[in-house]
Amino acid sequence: MDRVFELAWTHSQVVLRQINATEADAQLYGQMASSIIFATGMRADTSVIMKNRRGQSGLWVTQSSGRSADSAAAIEDQSNIELVKQMVQPIPIGD
Repeated sequence: MDRVFELAWTHSQVVLRQINATEADAQLYGQMASSIIFATGMRADTSVIMKNRRGQSGLWVTQSSGRSADSAAAIEDQSNIELVKQMVQPIPIGD
């Protein structure tokens, strides 16, 4: 079991190096992914959602089909802009 954990850790370090990310980045990505996958507490109030009259086709102006996971961020404090930059940076997949 120790060997499996050691190999998993080594693999994660290789992946982080490939995508030029730090351990702190990985933790942040995990938190963001968790917020997207388990969106509890992250949804708008029901009254806001009920005001939406556009439907899926309303997303098309944003170049989104509505079929993939999208995220939105409302930045209330300029100091959080770095978080947005991290969120939208491309992650290289494969070589």
